Amino acid sequence: MRELTEGRGVDVAFEVLGRPETFGCAFEIIRDGGRMVAIGIAAGRTAAPVEITRLVRRGLRIIGSFGARTRVDMPEVIRLAARGIFQPERMVSRRFSLADSDAAYQALARSEIVGRAIVVTG
Repeated sequence: MRELTEGRGVDVAFEVLGRPETFGCAFEIIRDGGRMVAIGIAAGRTAAPVEITRLVRRGLRIIGSFGARTRVDMPEVIRLAARGIFQPERMVSRRFSLADSDAAYQALARSEIVGRAIVVTG
């Protein structure tokens, strides 16, 4: 990313996996004055190292963001899907039956799921 941004870095980086290595990567690619938004939920009390001096001197911000405002945002997401702006079914990379839900959690724990997986009934 630094190469693509001519060494400046990005204004905003999103960390969506909740893993220390991706947290560190997102922090490293933000520009001076930029922000990193952590969305991913980590297991237990997982921690990630942050270079404190760079954080302070470069005016960086780390922000946590948990979810959306379901009652407000969900109707709009449904409207966008209904208009064909995006296709939710294309975002699902793997499906598990309810009987295989434990296998889904095990695959998730082993980082074998790329994209979005869902558990379906019937």
